Amino acid sequence: ANFNIDTRQTDSFIGLPTPANALFILSLPLILLDNQYGFISQALSNPWVLLVISLFSAFMLNAEIPLFSLKVKSASFAKNKLQIIFLVVSALLLVFFKALGIPLLILFYIALSVLTNKKSI
Repeated sequence: ANFNIDTRQTDSFIGLPTPANALFILSLPLILLDNQYGFISQALSNPWVLLVISLFSAFMLNAEIPLFSLKVKSASFAKNKLQIIFLVVSALLLVFFKALGIPLLILFYIALSVLTNKKSI
């Protein structure tokens, strides 16, 4: 509910958006079902790894870190370069890694946002 009244969040999000976090968490059982990467399946079966994922998730939902939005406000490539790069890389991650690509693209989203914010400061 804070998102709707927070004036700082017109062009970006502060903290990880709930739908992105939900995708991240819901992709974990899909990775286990796919079982294409044995070491990742073993890691996701470890209670300590799941605890770290839960803590990371809670932190990112509440962090005061600006994360870019996918809103497109103009047809200009220059103004939407970040969003286009993210969408292209996301499509590639999903094609090549399938279910594993979902948490990878969420982590890429966070990393790209942090790098973009450090660059603009």
